[in-house]
Amino acid sequence: MCREVARRPFDLVQSHERIACCDIYRAGDGYTPMVAQPRAALGALGRLGVALNPYHRYVLAAERRLFQSRGCEP
Repeated sequence: MCREVARRPFDLVQSHERIACCDIYRAGDGYTPMVAQPRAALGALGRLGVALNPYHRYVLAAERRLFQSRGCEP
């Protein structure tokens, strides 16, 4: 998708996915119980499960790339 955005002259690119090359990102996932509660409330096994969860690591990495991308402002 980012290759296509770079190749064509779009005025604005809006996405519901965590894609670093968009101008507007609409966060539609909301807070999951895993995010909404403090990690300490999860207990040792819960924290280990979050730490080992590949999807959780993917989401954190994708959001990091998104929010560090060009022109991103809070």
